[in-house]
Amino acid sequence: DTWMSLFPDELSDTHAMEANDTLWSGFSEARASAGAGADAGADPGTGAGGRHGWARVRPFPSLNVWDLDTVDDGVLSRLPMFLLPPARADGTDADPEIGAERKLWRGLVRQQAMFGHSDFGAADSPGNTMVSRNVGAEQLHRDWDVIVAHGLGVDHCGHRFGPDHPAISQKLGQMNRAIELIVQAVNRSDKRTALFVFGDHGMDPKGDHGGDSPREVDAALWVYSNVPWKTKESGERVGRVLEAAEAILDSVALGPALDGDLRSSWWLNTHLSDEYRGRDGVSRVGAPRLRSVPQIDLVPTLSLALGLHVPFNNLGAVIPEFFAADAAGPGAAGADGAGPGAAGSGAEWGLLRAVRLNAAQTMRYLETYMSSTKSHGFSDEAVLAWRDMYARAETSYRELRDLSAHGAGARRRPSIMRLEESVAAQYYAFLRVVLGTLRQMWAQFDAALIVAGLAILAALLGALAALAAALRHETPDEIVARAWRTSVGGGIAGALVARSLAHLLSGKAATHAAQHEALAAGLVLGLVAAFVAALVLGPRHRSAGAGICTCTGTGVGAGHADGHIDRSTICSTDSGSCPRTPRTACVLNAVAALAAGVHGLAFTSNSFTFREDSIVLYLAQTLAAALALAAVKALRASATGQQRAAGIRALACSAAVLVLNRVLSYSTVCREEQLPGCMPTFYGKP
Repeated sequence: DTWMSLFPDELSDTHAMEANDTLWSGFSEARASAGAGADAGADPGTGAGGRHGWARVRPFPSLNVWDLDTVDDGVLSRLPMFLLPPARADGTDADPEIGAERKLWRGLVRQQAMFGHSDFGAADSPGNTMVSRNVGAEQLHRDWDVIVAHGLGVDHCGHRFGPDHPAISQKLGQMNRAIELIVQAVNRSDKRTALFVFGDHGMDPKGDHGGDSPREVDAALWVYSNVPWKTKESGERVGRVLEAAEAILDSVALGPALDGDLRSSWWLNTHLSDEYRGRDGVSRVGAPRLRSVPQIDLVPTLSLALGLHVPFNNLGAVIPEFFAADAAGPGAAGADGAGPGAAGSGAEWGLLRAVRLNAAQTMRYLETYMSSTKSHGFSDEAVLAWRDMYARAETSYRELRDLSAHGAGARRRPSIMRLEESVAAQYYAFLRVVLGTLRQMWAQFDAALIVAGLAILAALLGALAALAAALRHETPDEIVARAWRTSVGGGIAGALVARSLAHLLSGKAATHAAQHEALAAGLVLGLVAAFVAALVLGPRHRSAGAGICTCTGTGVGAGHADGHIDRSTICSTDSGSCPRTPRTACVLNAVAALAAGVHGLAFTSNSFTFREDSIVLYLAQTLAAALALAAVKALRASATGQQRAAGIRALACSAAVLVLNRVLSYSTVCREEQLPGCMPTFYGKP
């Protein structure tokens, strides 16, 4: 169910089987009407009526890390439905080799009871989500375009036992045997098929992940194709393109905007073995240099390889090796993004074509982003560098196109081929600069601002404690009268100090709002600190009687009919002491404290709560509504004018909390998997 929760629309399995059959049939008809080669051109994500989705989805319970087999067995038991021809009615295979492979597949499944599921029963039997009367086993095997198989056993095994446990070897062996069987099936197929095997993360020595250590963020990528897609010459050309791009990136003057993994396309795997280091940690021998790519590069690579448009908000760059063959890239989109499937005449080098389309998509995204709002936040330096690099690449491409137009064999001239590599390197360097600068703005943790935020939180908690203590002896009017000047002065002083130290608060990140964030942090810290100082250090006055409402994170109180006032928020003090807190107020305060504590503990998890923003809003609004009802009850039972005034203030505070929580909820930052249910508004993202 992890995939179902992350991609509820695309991986929806709630549609009727007939609707999914229509989607599958729409793919088959589109392929048949387009003729040969339509596999790359047909959109595997669009069916009849333009509905996007997957024709077959089979999720499995996946959040129990103690269960190492259910997800893997579910995947491995169903993959043969797509990879192997269906068996005969009596369960045998016409080809003995297919029969032998089927037995091997079945042997990989540790929970043999998995085959008792209705998916392996008769077509249209209740619960069968794979084979139906309209889409039979033969179609299931013949007409698929994309298969995504997500195994979790290795990940769960790491969390449970760690990476050095024998169970890890067993799970890796199971996956290796599965990959061997997939390769055998791919080789036997007449489809042009590529197999991508990769992980989304690694694991530390304890088997966990979520940090930024090399062991956690590095993962393997292995690709196999049943048709040749790379030659020795194309590999050499890719090497020259990457080296030229690295030289361009070394000359870009954007400060720390480009991390090492973006400047260089190779990686030294020194962290995987102690053989390359002595006991003092110093490298003794040269570590092997491996080709490495950011995971984000899989997005444009798979899109163009499938004949689809590159997603609008993609920031990755195509993996050059997949498009370096002499012909235009497999299923590349039409010139200038004219449309999927328009592979062209092959007059343009495949890598150049792919990286040019990729760069055009990225530049279009940036321009749209900047034109949609004035608060886009990109620095002038970054925008100038983007536009300049893209314009230079476009100019070089036009010059190349003019030179290539002279003669049928012009493209094979060494000078033209070197120019192709140079232009491709310019586009590739542009993509890396964009990713590097945006990574610094959007995907970096600013330690100074994190500390400032924690300091503000601590200061606010201190202010609430000081206010609660002061309210035992003074009225709100007395507190305001002696604290507001000090608070305003402290806020101004804090803002001035923060403004002068903005470069420290902004750290190294090229954040567009660094100065405003520093100013706001200083203002709030100064104001709150001065307020606390005024309450703690200033002279105190005793009041003959008071009714007061305070809006805090733990409760809103009001006067009670017996003349007693909620101790946590309202005190009537003739003798200098407060009465005992009523039971209702104690319960509400305890619930509020518990909710805040549980939410705080959630941040210690290395996972995240899906829809956390909605859950927190629901809890906060529920608590505020309960406090409002308590205030209404106290207001109706009030016996004196002071108690009535306190009840009105308590009700007003509760209403204010309800309204402010709702207003704050309209400023959103969305994870991509939350779309379209969550629409981002922060910094005007389109």
